[in-house]
Amino acid sequence: MNWIKPLVRTLAWAALPVKIIDKGLDHAKSELKEEIKHYEVRLKLLTIIGSSFLFFLLFASVLSAFLIGNWVGSLTNGFAVVTGIYFLVFLSLIFVYKNDLLH
Repeated sequence: MNWIKPLVRTLAWAALPVKIIDKGLDHAKSELKEEIKHYEVRLKLLTIIGSSFLFFLLFASVLSAFLIGNWVGSLTNGFAVVTGIYFLVFLSLIFVYKNDLLH
């Protein structure tokens, strides 16, 4: 029976790091949950801002097409000019990113 007390003490000391690790894991889990919530809020905010910008861009493009169409004399030509501008912007972005990837 004398061997039981040292065995219990040894097992208690062996279980202590497990308790510390368990508390550390709980703390890490809570920090990770907070970080995920933070990024979720940022993603929602960026989605709202991006959607608002795209609506603004859509209406500004339609307005520009109508103004250019009235100035040129044909609404079709106005929309064609705006489409051409977007196409040139698209091509310039492709060339910029292509050159950036090569270097």
